[in-house]
Amino acid sequence: MTYIDHSFVFRQQLHVYPFGMPLWFTAKTYGYGWTPAAWQGWVVLALYVALSFGTFVAVESYSLSEKESVIVFAPLMLLYTVVLLFICARTGEKARWRWGK
Repeated sequence: MTYIDHSFVFRQQLHVYPFGMPLWFTAKTYGYGWTPAAWQGWVVLALYVALSFGTFVAVESYSLSEKESVIVFAPLMLLYTVVLLFICARTGEKARWRWGK
């Protein structure tokens, strides 16, 4: 089990918060970021992809110029990404650069 006790991380089979709640996201082995570790994490990631795709389709369905499409699409994608990163940070392991192990 993974327990986060202040700055110490112990890894075993199940990834769990100190309070007994499962981690939704675990840290990547290499680099910076997270990967889904529980079904809740996969649902959050699927919602992010679905919202991104749905937004793209909705923006493209209107007869907007390329500039107008970017003006509408970019802020929404920025919002979705910030929300995703916030959820990952709140429900996952501490983010830091990792070189493996």
